Amino acid sequence: MPSDTVLLIAYDGSDSSKHALARAGALFPGAKAFIGIVWEPTPVLSAPGALGTIDPLDIESQERVDKAVNETAHRVAGEGVEAAKAAGFDAEAKVTEDAPTWHGIVSLADEVDADVIVVGSRGHGRMRSALLGSVSQGVLHHAHRAVLVLRDDEHKPPKG
Repeated sequence: MPSDTVLLIAYDGSDSSKHALARAGALFPGAKAFIGIVWEPTPVLSAPGALGTIDPLDIESQERVDKAVNETAHRVAGEGVEAAKAAGFDAEAKVTEDAPTWHGIVSLADEVDADVIVVGSRGHGRMRSALLGSVSQGVLHHAHRAVLVLRDDEHKPPKG
């Protein structure tokens, strides 16, 4: 059953994002789904004033890392598109470089004019989310459209 609903599904290949994609497929059968992957560039740790002067080898190393991460992001996006098609979506990938990750997700949703942003939640808890940040929390606070956070309690990390 085709749908005129447009989704941006935040995807990173984790069990949590796979679960969110599958659940969204059940909730929005036939919808147009953009599989959104946001990768963050390598921080420039050798910028002037941080640890001294810029070393050209450090920049080259950072560029190699960023290239590898970008290639991985595109590979994972392809896997996400295949999973989305199997879940009944008309799907295509959207990969971008941005930081923080939540900003990239919100920007991609704006770019495709998504009706709903779908994100998984790993359920790290308050302490880990405070220390690590929470992508789903960032999206919830900054998106100007509907956000659906789908928890995956089966793959929740053990307490302690």
